[in-house]
Amino acid sequence: MIRFCSMAALLLFSSTMWSQGAIRGVIADAQTGETLIGANVVIKDPYVGAMADIDGNFSLEGLAPGTYEVVGSFIGYTPLTETVTVNNDVVLVNFNLYAETFVIEEAAEVVAKVDRSRDVYMENIKKKSASSMDFISSQQIKQAGDSDAAGAIKRVPGVSTVGNFVFVRGLSDRYIKTTLNGAEVPSMNPRRNSIEMDLFPTALVDNLVIMKTQTANLPGDWAGAYISVETKDFPDEFTFNYSSTVGFNDQTTFQDVLGSNEGSTDWLGFDDGTRALPNAVAGVTADDWAYRQTTSFYDDLVYMGYGDQLQELGYEQGDIALNNIFQVFSQLDDNNGTLVDLSGADAWTTFLEEGRSAHNEQANQPLTQIGQSFSNTWEVQRRTAPLNWSHSLSLGNRTTLFGRPLGYIVGLQWGQNFNHYEGGEYGRYAGGSVAGDSLGLDRYYDDARTDATYKWNALINLSYKLNEFNKVSVMAMPNMSGTSSTRLQDGINPRDHDDFQRQITHRYEGRELNIFQLRGEHFLPASSTKIRWNASQAQGTLHTPDLRVFFNNYRVEDED
Repeated sequence: MIRFCSMAALLLFSSTMWSQGAIRGVIADAQTGETLIGANVVIKDPYVGAMADIDGNFSLEGLAPGTYEVVGSFIGYTPLTETVTVNNDVVLVNFNLYAETFVIEEAAEVVAKVDRSRDVYMENIKKKSASSMDFISSQQIKQAGDSDAAGAIKRVPGVSTVGNFVFVRGLSDRYIKTTLNGAEVPSMNPRRNSIEMDLFPTALVDNLVIMKTQTANLPGDWAGAYISVETKDFPDEFTFNYSSTVGFNDQTTFQDVLGSNEGSTDWLGFDDGTRALPNAVAGVTADDWAYRQTTSFYDDLVYMGYGDQLQELGYEQGDIALNNIFQVFSQLDDNNGTLVDLSGADAWTTFLEEGRSAHNEQANQPLTQIGQSFSNTWEVQRRTAPLNWSHSLSLGNRTTLFGRPLGYIVGLQWGQNFNHYEGGEYGRYAGGSVAGDSLGLDRYYDDARTDATYKWNALINLSYKLNEFNKVSVMAMPNMSGTSSTRLQDGINPRDHDDFQRQITHRYEGRELNIFQLRGEHFLPASSTKIRWNASQAQGTLHTPDLRVFFNNYRVEDED
């Protein structure tokens, strides 16, 4: 009896399950055939709804047998209602929607524009693309809260960053090409092919597109990825955005870090001349440079006043060397004490101190003056690291010029970032001197380093519609950043000396990139042809006004 009841319950459950039907299909544009991602399909009674996926497919599951009024709708399209009868099966219904038309009795102007910042737009582009591509839209960037393109782009699958340089599928920046609105941007680093992505603030970026396979319409000088940074167009209404980010690093923030001499404009990303070459050096060519002079024994004796006596004795330049210098001393007369006496037992010491050293110092006075013209800023300075901070401001609006729409967007970003480590270990071992299972020690240091970076960038974009089918835009984008690095290494360097060695490195590197673009978009209705053109000028500069490396060998004496 128990077995009979269980079997009956199972048959009843199976009958109920298989008695449910489903409505499935595709919702698309009736004129273009393009699927409508995110379109809605709804049964009003009882209320059941579904949304079209990336392929335009929808599915209404778990429907009891009966007749339903099914409505397909999408923004900008006329809703379509289909009467569908469902039995114990799956019914296929496709919705082909037409763009909705509005009749306006009075004069009016209707303006529509594609929202390029949304995921739906980029998904459609990705779907129609003939190559493998990924993207991150402005909508995703806002949700993630990244302040620059370097932080945003690493959220794309297969993309990572080392510093601010992009790696795609393990391939370094050497194989990557970066463009801004389709125009190539030069690298500011001669050792790099791509640019650092932190130059682009996300507040002014519409989309980041990564093409992973080559097509005929793209440049051919890349192998890993083609990255396109697309900036924002002008808005339809007034917009104002301000954002601020704060970063805290427990290894750096509010810690005692390394530092160097600073200028008054370091916070603006450039040096005010504090680190510039002194006047004694600036503009000096290689031909005019003062090199170290080594005097001869003959010139040293002339410097001491023995020139006439040397001529009387028949000595000329090159005749006096270490093997006969003492014989020459014995032939010289101090002229009753008016000259330095070189006849005693201390003649050699006296000659070195009163003659050779003093003469060499005088001969190398120009080189000494050059060395003394540099500021004495070799030692490491200490300071407290502040919070990592950035501010971003953008505003835009549209107005009219000569009766036609003129849009503008202006953005500005500033930030500071400090990185520090201490207690590091730096070791180098000579591979050619293997003793047993160990390598020969080349050098070993305790290592500490601090990098302080200030940067700012801006964007000004003006777009003017000549008419409904023609638009021109002009954009200017200056970028500037400066990084001050201080490194302290303390340890041993057996190749140089048996003593301990301290190495201090100060480096300041400034980057500047100015981009100017003139773009146009034109549509020819007669042939349904769209023309896009772009004229771009980009100039990048990398300069290092300060690079100082100081070595100091020292000994630690025993307390005994």
